[in-house]
Amino acid sequence: MAHHSVREVAEGWTWRFDPALPARALGFETWDAWRALQVPVAFVVCEHSQVARSAQRLRALAQAHGRRQPWAMVADAHHHAMLDQPLALSEVLLGLLDGTS
Repeated sequence: MAHHSVREVAEGWTWRFDPALPARALGFETWDAWRALQVPVAFVVCEHSQVARSAQRLRALAQAHGRRQPWAMVADAHHHAMLDQPLALSEVLLGLLDGTS
């Protein structure tokens, strides 16, 4: 995973993203699309992630989708929970699927 996640550029190293993915899709600037979702939504947050670390942003996501708290926390994990805490991630996902999280 690490080998394929970064690439060397003239200035050093950078993250490798799918060029077909619009840059704005990497953030949460598409609030209208988020609000329009008509399916159950859950947001899994990793405790030490630098990506979704803002409590203010998480509250805004919850409010935009009309939920108090549409996320579950994976403790002691960084961005890649499946590598840092695979069993804890499995428990969180199972809890979301059976409605206990």
